[in-house]
Amino acid sequence: SERPSNKATEVQEWKGLSLDGHGYISLSSAIFNYKHLHELFIGSNKLLAIPPTIGTLRNLRVLDLSTNNVSELPAELGMCTHLEKLYFFDNNIRTLPRELGSLSELQMLGVQGNPLDSTLKQMIIDSGTKALILHLRENGPSK
Repeated sequence: SERPSNKATEVQEWKGLSLDGHGYISLSSAIFNYKHLHELFIGSNKLLAIPPTIGTLRNLRVLDLSTNNVSELPAELGMCTHLEKLYFFDNNIRTLPRELGSLSELQMLGVQGNPLDSTLKQMIIDSGTKALILHLRENGPSK
């Protein structure tokens, strides 16, 4: 009979990181060394900003920064071109950077609970995430 392979010696790389609900007011720069991350959950904290270095996490598929005190998304988020789900429910975001137009794989954008520009909000309601991303790519955040 064959010997089973020793799976224990294979490197298992973790793909997700959850820092939800810890009361953080800022993110450690060390987080941005985890270039392999697919999912980052940083919701229910007291974050005031998302640092531009978020753009180094090019493998992100899911980013949830809901229930914080963030007032704007960094333009560098547009470098996370594999993002499929971006949630920022219950923050203070009024507009979206034009650079989010490069998020062509984005399927779900969670915006409720933000004082988001009514034109952008209505576009999401009427036409969906893909239409909003196309609008940002072609026109920027406002008409």
